[in-house]
Parts: sequence; C-alpha cells; structure tokens
Amino acid sequence: MWMTPLDVSSFITQAIMHVAEQMKIPDFELTSPTELVKVISDKDAKVGDALLDFALAYEEWYAVNQRIEHGGRTERRLELLVERVRNRDAARTALKTALARYQ
Repeated sequence: MWMTPLDVSSFITQAIMHVAEQMKIPDFELTSPTELVKVISDKDAKVGDALLDFALAYEEWYAVNQRIEHGGRTERRLELLVERVRNRDAARTALKTALARYQ
C-alpha cells in the first residue's frame, strides 16, 4: 500500500485540526491533537464521538490493507476490507453530518 503508519497518523491529525477549525476552537493550531480531541468532545460530545469513530474506522481500514499487503489476498481479507471501507466511509459521513452545524 502506498500509505505508511506515519501517513495515517498525519491524516488523522489533519482531520482533528480541521474539526477544531470548523468548530472555531481558539488557538487550535497551537494545541496538541490529543488535547484538541478533549476540547472538541467537551464542546460537542456528538462531534467528539464522531471524530473518534472516524479515526478508529480509518485505522482499522489501514490495518486490513496492511494484512493484505503482508499476508496476501484471501477471500476473508477482501471481505474485511470491503467492510472496513464501508465503516470508514460511514464514519466520514457521520462526522461531516455532526460538523454541519458549524459551517
């Protein structure tokens, strides 16, 4: 796969920063991603939950891709990949829906 674990971590960090910016959290660019997740959740638990669900779904999708890359394609792994893609996309949609009121 063309992504590395660092790419995944960076992407999730970018998502956290984007959410904080959308929610107009002061000084978000000077706050660690871990702290921002707490601030986001404190301000709006629905958005915080959606953000955590998105991060988890994205990490799970990546993990299945890694299993396929290192262990080869099997029918079960491809089924898992399809499931994880659906979960990732659903989590993205839920996050965007939760954030809609901040636009």
